[in-house]
Amino acid sequence: MKVVIVGDGKVGRSLSEMLSEEGHSVTVIEQDKQVLKRHTEEMDIIGVLGNGASSKAQIEAGVPGADLLIAATASDEVNMLACLVARKLGCENTIARIRNPEYNEQLQLLREELGLSFVINPELSAAREIANVISFPNVDSLGDLAGGRVRIVKYTLEEDSPLAGQRLMDIRQQKGNNVVVCAVERNGEVHIPKGDFTLKVYDHIYVTGTLASIEKFLHRYGEHKFIIKNAIIVGGGKITYYLARMLEESRVHLKIIEKDYERCVELKETLPGVTVIEADGTEQAVLDEEGVKDTDALIALTDRDEENLIISLYATLQNVPKVITKINRTGYLGIVDEIGLDSIISPQYSAADQIARYVRAQQNTRGNKVDSLHKIITGNAEANAEALEFIIQKDAERLNEPLKYLPIAPNVLVAGIVRGQKLIFPTGEDYFQEQDRVIVVTTNTAFDDFNDIFE
Repeated sequence: MKVVIVGDGKVGRSLSEMLSEEGHSVTVIEQDKQVLKRHTEEMDIIGVLGNGASSKAQIEAGVPGADLLIAATASDEVNMLACLVARKLGCENTIARIRNPEYNEQLQLLREELGLSFVINPELSAAREIANVISFPNVDSLGDLAGGRVRIVKYTLEEDSPLAGQRLMDIRQQKGNNVVVCAVERNGEVHIPKGDFTLKVYDHIYVTGTLASIEKFLHRYGEHKFIIKNAIIVGGGKITYYLARMLEESRVHLKIIEKDYERCVELKETLPGVTVIEADGTEQAVLDEEGVKDTDALIALTDRDEENLIISLYATLQNVPKVITKINRTGYLGIVDEIGLDSIISPQYSAADQIARYVRAQQNTRGNKVDSLHKIITGNAEANAEALEFIIQKDAERLNEPLKYLPIAPNVLVAGIVRGQKLIFPTGEDYFQEQDRVIVVTTNTAFDDFNDIFE
């Protein structure tokens, strides 16, 4: 696909990298000459210097013949105008990054009036991720597959975990374990495990199942141990606002620490049920005074990754049961893994991932192509894994044959089959049928067709 991206900031850069690696033709429009020069030298993309909301720059970037324009600047208004101009120039598919809570409340109207194909709000998406973690605090992350019918969770095996030392085939055979361990991250490497794979202490395991089956699985092995009743949020930005609104009906008591006086006033007016403290949450004395040692969760949401890391490390040293850290620079993810922080939220990466799923769905509307993609593990070249979803067509290979007889390629695991209203977590006796939605987990990031999963 020919994709034009307006804005080469954090989200734009993540998108450029992700889409160019998948073989799309990417052109970026950016006003900062030095930023554009650096990124075009580092990545296989075309750069156009100019205002992405102007027809002149868009024509130079080839928008009239493009399949998709993505407006990802820091300005909601520029993004909406850029999409409107692109539609007038003949680009049928446009995506806008819109972050303002006031605009978020009227997104449906905006989509219709501007002809937007898709709207992305990184802060809102990040808030949803955090809300999921708070409601499911014993896991490090929680995601959706198959339109929400299948969940995937990541959690770490501690020293006292009864799962450590067990083979996956033995775990699966125990009555009631209707889940699949689809990936294991160990010492910086990713494994797509077979039945004889033995789990070890400190493994990061990724489990797919329904929400109910995962809860049952965690309870059985003592991994579902506590409920978050109170939390401290450091930083009062957009993510904090969205998160507090989401948790209004819950029993979680929130305390927000924000150093900007005017922002504190805004938060107190819009969030009357939340305690707002005007202070610098990066100072240990402030955290101690506000009861960090007694809180169930600390969520670091300042604008600076370095501050979030320091706050989270201090909370970890104070034995806070759940620490959630916002990180925007993907270069820090390897460091985060080394120092042992568990729940990481990356707004711009989540936004880029959602858009990449949309692009794949648009590209592969026919045949046995990938219907959607979910990056479940991201890190260095040796630590990447994806969950791919395929809708099986009649010309697919090896239909109606038991999985145990199929030549499945290395590092590929069939994690789930959705057949009509039925959800199947497959064994060797199961098989593929036309119109099945199949979830595959693999470390091979080059798959784009269902038939690629076979040797």
